[in-house]
Amino acid sequence: MDQIYVIGHRNPDTDSICSSIALSNLLNLQGYKSKPYRLGEISPETAFVLDFFGYECPTLLTDARNSLQEISLDTPISLHPSMTMKRALEILKKEDRQSLAVLSQGQIIGMLSLSDISKASLFDTSVSIDLLQHTPITNIAQAIEGRIIVNAEHSHLNGKVSVIVLSENHGADYEIQDRIVIAGNDPISQEELIKKGAGMLILVWTDYVSPDIQKIAREHNCSIIISGHGGMNTTRYLFLSSPISLIMKKDITALHAEDWIEDAFLKMTSSRYRSYPVLDIKKELIGYAERYHLMNADNKTVYLVDHNSFYQSVNGIEKANIIGVVDHHRISDFSTIRPVNFRNERLGCTCSIIYKMYRELGYPLEPEIAGLMLSAIISDTLNFKSVTCTQQDRQIACDLAKRIEVDLEEFAQTMFKSVDPLNILSPQEILDYDCKEFIIRNIPIKIAQCTVYNSVSAKEREIEWIQELKERSASGRENIILIFTSLSEQGSLLYWEGPQSSRIANGLKIRQGDFIKDILSRKSQIVPWLEKCL
Repeated sequence: MDQIYVIGHRNPDTDSICSSIALSNLLNLQGYKSKPYRLGEISPETAFVLDFFGYECPTLLTDARNSLQEISLDTPISLHPSMTMKRALEILKKEDRQSLAVLSQGQIIGMLSLSDISKASLFDTSVSIDLLQHTPITNIAQAIEGRIIVNAEHSHLNGKVSVIVLSENHGADYEIQDRIVIAGNDPISQEELIKKGAGMLILVWTDYVSPDIQKIAREHNCSIIISGHGGMNTTRYLFLSSPISLIMKKDITALHAEDWIEDAFLKMTSSRYRSYPVLDIKKELIGYAERYHLMNADNKTVYLVDHNSFYQSVNGIEKANIIGVVDHHRISDFSTIRPVNFRNERLGCTCSIIYKMYRELGYPLEPEIAGLMLSAIISDTLNFKSVTCTQQDRQIACDLAKRIEVDLEEFAQTMFKSVDPLNILSPQEILDYDCKEFIIRNIPIKIAQCTVYNSVSAKEREIEWIQELKERSASGRENIILIFTSLSEQGSLLYWEGPQSSRIANGLKIRQGDFIKDILSRKSQIVPWLEKCL
């Protein structure tokens, strides 16, 4: 199985983050490859807990679909524009590729395929003539594995080739002006060819050119190369000596590392190429994608914790391969194509369920994992004062506290007092601090909950909360409720704004900023309350 992405809900709270870490650890103990992720910025409380127990913040996940950079691609082998066609052909065959990118200074400037080479070297003669006319002498020498004896100061090649090594009349019957002439080891023929205006002599079956011939060649601007092959192979390789920059395709269809697989596949279906270069954000080559890469690639394998609603999950979750859920909320719009492991219990915290899974499977709890789970239970049950808290949650928390050798009440007070969101967050951040979206009577409503030690400081800044709520609602026509939950006072301050404001006020029968005793739970008290009044 591919890596499992363990994720909590958007705008993650402490339970969401700690549950993803704890379950990921349990999956790894069972032999799976798993990693926890988050779907938003963590709260100050969660940051305190992670730091206290020495855990790094999970990586941010923005989409459940896979991008090209997350799947297996062909290795990023490339060619240089000055490379001969012969050398490029050797690389293509060795790597079993139909095409490769041509790079200059790390940037892609073209694509070269086997068909490009075959068209240039085997078909239209005029193409070969034009290519050889612009081919440097160094490329020719490299292709035929030869040695440059004379490099003419002023080259005068027309790209045409004459082969006279077997002719009894030497060069007498040939028009060789400005041509590349493949000749043998006869000095008399060599001198005659040079004086008749040959642009280049390629000599076979010899390893020596006399000083007199070299002098005559320089006087007539005729280059000389001694070939490393016989006449037949010299002729073959000569037509593969041109630099690939002259035949490569410059109209590049490139894919990008951040492209989603489905988007990349659409690009492929609209063009005829077999292989596509994949570029990173710096436009550097990271590999090649073919259709089979995309057809064989699944989207991410995901395990959900602390939620089962798609609208509270990561973008693209409906296309993910969901293999399991561990949650303590009501079952909402959850559906999958294949069967999944689904565990849903009426407990006050998801970590309480995961604790039971550790016990049932017989895996040990590391002190750090136990500390995270204890923190999540204290946070989600509001230190056991929430109506969702059960006796099981209390018993599990006591066991975890013993395991890490802390006093339960002292640790809870340290945790809540260590970070006061009212002292460090702006009104905008308070609304995003722990915000969940619910669909109530077909009406989308966002409910943001901020836990404070007492409500006095929150009440003093009432004008700020109301102003921010009005601005949010006006810009997006959203229904937003802001709750400040006080643990010491056992109740909550409520503020709201949006198109349904009057119905909410009439249904709840309260005013903005009223403190409601014994209202602590968003999902078990506020949501049912709203369902009735709407």
